[in-house]
Amino acid sequence: MGWKEILHKESPSPAYRSLAGLVRSKDIAGIIIKYGLRDFVDRCRIPDLGLAHRITGIEKGLPVYARIRMVLEELGPTFIKFGQLASMRPDLVPPELLSELEKLQDSVPPEPFADVEQKLEAELGPLEAIFKEFDTEPVAAASLSQVHRAVLRDTGEVVAVKVRRPKVFTTVQADLNVLACLASRLHDRYPELQVYNLPALVEELRYSINNELDFLKEAANIKVFRAAIDENSLVTAPKVYDAYTTRKVLTMGFVEGVRVSKIDLGREQRRKLAEAGLEVQINQILRQGFFHADPHAGNVLITPEGRICLLDWGMVGRLTHTMRRDIIDLLLAILDRDEERVTATARRAFDVEEVGNPLPLQRDIRELLDTFFATDRRHRSVGHLLIDFLAVFQKHRVAIPAQYAFMSKALFTMEGLGQQIYPELDIPASVKPHLQRLVTERTHPAEVARRIRNQGAAAARLVENLPERADRIFRRLEKGEIAVRFEGTQKLEEALVKSSNRLTTGIILGSMILGSSVMTTAAIPPLLFGHSALGMAGFAFSGILGLRLLLDIRRERRR
Repeated sequence: MGWKEILHKESPSPAYRSLAGLVRSKDIAGIIIKYGLRDFVDRCRIPDLGLAHRITGIEKGLPVYARIRMVLEELGPTFIKFGQLASMRPDLVPPELLSELEKLQDSVPPEPFADVEQKLEAELGPLEAIFKEFDTEPVAAASLSQVHRAVLRDTGEVVAVKVRRPKVFTTVQADLNVLACLASRLHDRYPELQVYNLPALVEELRYSINNELDFLKEAANIKVFRAAIDENSLVTAPKVYDAYTTRKVLTMGFVEGVRVSKIDLGREQRRKLAEAGLEVQINQILRQGFFHADPHAGNVLITPEGRICLLDWGMVGRLTHTMRRDIIDLLLAILDRDEERVTATARRAFDVEEVGNPLPLQRDIRELLDTFFATDRRHRSVGHLLIDFLAVFQKHRVAIPAQYAFMSKALFTMEGLGQQIYPELDIPASVKPHLQRLVTERTHPAEVARRIRNQGAAAARLVENLPERADRIFRRLEKGEIAVRFEGTQKLEEALVKSSNRLTTGIILGSMILGSSVMTTAAIPPLLFGHSALGMAGFAFSGILGLRLLLDIRRERRR
């Protein structure tokens, strides 16, 4: 069952959604006005039920971006997640707002244990039958869920039980509907914001947050990662206990460890740990096409055995085989300082037919590369370079697929984590050998054979289906269901129309002159000054029509 089916199953009735949306809109309007953003409420026409005039603004001395961040924090989990998702799109978000969004704190007071226990027992059954111990105080509490330490009765293993907060699903769906409405109004009424495509960003949030609310998805993500790494790897993830996991409850192995800022390891051990973390992230992105999208320090523990344990797998990124190939080519072109190859590869990767003026784009790329290579090696970041690179293309009005932005931010975050562990980490020197190895693997006989098999199978399917497709086309032609339309022929059509009009006018003009001559020669009455009046009128009208035709031809020649 996908998240859309779950959403339909768990969502409240339309009438309730309408009422909840109205009440929530009032709350949103009040909080926005409170932080001095009344113009935003007015332009978006957010209903406030007449309470706006009673609200006194505060924090007026703060910069506008700081006030936006405070609004999101006060609006709660959905808006915090929206801000966090936006912070992962540095290609869209201004740097000043980006730095504020990165400060968003997804930490709230825990739910009363009685409510949590009721939800747990509804999902798993009586707690006493499953757990020998269960701590009522959570070890972590976020806006969507909280985590409790427990001990399994059967095996005595210490586990972490992550449970979705009661009623959070309904609250999130109401907020998403309001947020979608706000994004649509912003997109329509602020032309300068249309380049950011806020409605699409809200849809990304809807997809992401509904995935995060489904713990079966998170469990699957963890298992995919664990299956791809070596058991002796210095990077790991918690074990998942499927028997005690549902869409609303996730049971994992409890990880003992410390935050990165508190590790106490020797220099050589730090170096190996930092390089291992970066290597795993590169392999996730470029080899597997599946990566942890938010590996910041809050989602990482260093275990007593000296391993990096990645937590919170609700948000992951995925890249297709073609996307991975293009990213490898792009990174190698960047590290080779070849701006023309960079531009060509990026146009292929971003599916751009052409850029309006490629010279300014290549100039900006050259400047970016020069700055990168002029920077001290210890301060070079490939992830940050990719983020700046995407921003350059965004500047030139090239739309960037979201997964490229997520990948760049995830790589940049992991690089920062690696340098926090081992400040002397040389990131480009660590990255380039992996890229070269991946390129070399493309020419391996097994990989070449795989591509040939795939292309051969595709060609065979095409040949096999060709008669059926041709027959379908001919049947539709016979029924008149297919129309042939020529594009780019408007000028030709206009020229043909003008020519035919002139030809018609010329024929009429000649006919009138001939007819008038006959009537004048035959002296057909009525007569005027001894000549046929109808013939003379015909000559006069023919003269006017001929003069007009000559003037029209002369004007056309001047154009």
